[in-house]
Amino acid sequence: MRCYGRELCAIIARLLDHAKIPNVLWNEYMLSAYGAFTQEPHDISFIIPNRLLDAAYQTLQAAGFTTCSENHIEACSRFQCPEDGMTPARHFHIASYWIVPAHTYYLKLYGHAETLFSFPEPTLNEPSRHDKYYMSTRDERLPLQIEPLHDERSMLYVELNERAYRDPYELDRYKIKIPTLTMAIHALILLRCRDEGYNSHCDDDWYRMLSSIRWYVVQRGKMQMDRLEAVIQPIWDNLEQQYGNLWIRALRKKLNRERVLPLPFVDRECRCFRDLDE
Repeated sequence: MRCYGRELCAIIARLLDHAKIPNVLWNEYMLSAYGAFTQEPHDISFIIPNRLLDAAYQTLQAAGFTTCSENHIEACSRFQCPEDGMTPARHFHIASYWIVPAHTYYLKLYGHAETLFSFPEPTLNEPSRHDKYYMSTRDERLPLQIEPLHDERSMLYVELNERAYRDPYELDRYKIKIPTLTMAIHALILLRCRDEGYNSHCDDDWYRMLSSIRWYVVQRGKMQMDRLEAVIQPIWDNLEQQYGNLWIRALRKKLNRERVLPLPFVDRECRCFRDLDE
């Protein structure tokens, strides 16, 4: 059974939910739930509690997702730097016919401790209306009409077995957990505090996501955000200013003194730069 786009996101979330593995949608498809304009998706991304990453990998493998023959994504010959951003903990290959026939993208699984480290670990419970950190893709605060991500039929697809596809729930109404808008901004700013100046691949990705939320969601009135914490708000207010990174570095010093910021992901040796040198 060939499954596409948002439908595929719902299938993944449902497979993990049924396996009792909490999960949070991330990256392009998270942004699209807020009503943000997104580029052609390079991947589908979910955040998983670190202790359950292996269980999530095994669950999706059993459903028919294509595993990589390499043990680590940095050894994967199809991994593209810097377009693919932060290195995930686990990954599967996803076929696509957009631009390059049969080009391979990814289903990426990230650890909670490396992404939403300021959040409580997600649970299997549906978020309440007053949950500060999480909401679902059926939440009434989200835009009613979401533009399709181009033609999803020509993008990311997976051939899954019937057991993974068949279910009494309607896929387009399935509730997938995502961060609340305000806390997504909060998390992305903290990720910039961790990676700015250390990992340009990651930092560029976090900045792109923040800019997309700012321009296409907040400034166009698609969603309302709450006031950010006092130490976070100036970074959001000065996101696109010439010296905005100074606010990032000032907060990083504070968080490092308080020992609440994880170590940065230092730039890996990147194949795209090696190719230029050869």
